[in-house]
Amino acid sequence: MTNETMIEKNLEFCIDQCGMGDEEIGEVLKATENLRLKSVQHFFEEFVFMVDDTEPEENFKYHAPDYLNIAHFNSMYWEQDFSGFEDSN
Repeated sequence: MTNETMIEKNLEFCIDQCGMGDEEIGEVLKATENLRLKSVQHFFEEFVFMVDDTEPEENFKYHAPDYLNIAHFNSMYWEQDFSGFEDSN
């Protein structure tokens, strides 16, 4: 698949499947590029959790902020106190 075709598929997915605007599309494309992923659809299937037939805001209740707390992990792994970071417990 050519790069141009992949860009078209990514834009189509963002607009048609997710209903994104220009700013949201830019953020998603940047995130997938930073992760070195070519497919936005793959990114969403692997990393974004949405319940069918709901609005995005309704899904925040399923997000567990302490599920993968990097500061907590680092404090265990490196045996350091990371309590001063805002996402630590």
